[in-house]
Amino acid sequence: MSKDWRFWVLMAIAVLTAGLTIQNLRLQSAQVDLSGQIGERQNVISQSVRLGQVNQGLIQVLANVAAQTDDREIQAMLGRHGITYTLRADSTQGAEDDN
Repeated sequence: MSKDWRFWVLMAIAVLTAGLTIQNLRLQSAQVDLSGQIGERQNVISQSVRLGQVNQGLIQVLANVAAQTDDREIQAMLGRHGITYTLRADSTQGAEDDN
């Protein structure tokens, strides 16, 4: 009789251990998947920052060209995208006039 309950206790511990091992494998797999997704998102953010810098430079060049050549098409295109600019007096021209 005493061996009977020991068998069942050991069996319960074995089943519990097997269940916990399976759950651990599932959680580990989920963690690997999430880590991959996080890595992809970090790459997207990093690329967005770099593309934002390129975009800003391109907008600056377009605005400069539009201002220097008074190109209405470029001005209209920039305006359609919500980009406005103002012309300022050339500081070198004022210095030359004083001489």
